[in-house]
Amino acid sequence: MKESFYSLWIDYHSGNINRALTEREYSEIRACDFSMHLLIPTKALLKMCGGLNKLKQMDIYHNNDVIRKMALAFRVPEEVMFFKMDYIIKQENNNKFIKRILKKKNQ
Repeated sequence: MKESFYSLWIDYHSGNINRALTEREYSEIRACDFSMHLLIPTKALLKMCGGLNKLKQMDIYHNNDVIRKMALAFRVPEEVMFFKMDYIIKQENNNKFIKRILKKKNQ
């Protein structure tokens, strides 16, 4: 991932972009989101945190030590870990977990 796209991704998720994105920029943001979810599987993160309720109690918005510890465990930058944890908390709070596509029984 190019540094410029990484910076764009961080700015996007931080709410620091006050303009329309180009199609290429939006595509790169989606690719970075995909990479985040690939590098930090939700189930593995929740297991390491002790479950969703424990994650919500960690106060990731004010406790950088938690972010740093988890980032080291998954070998990702701290910003990536923060956005992943924030994503899980916000998705759960909005009851909008993305449903997985189920395979046919015979596959």
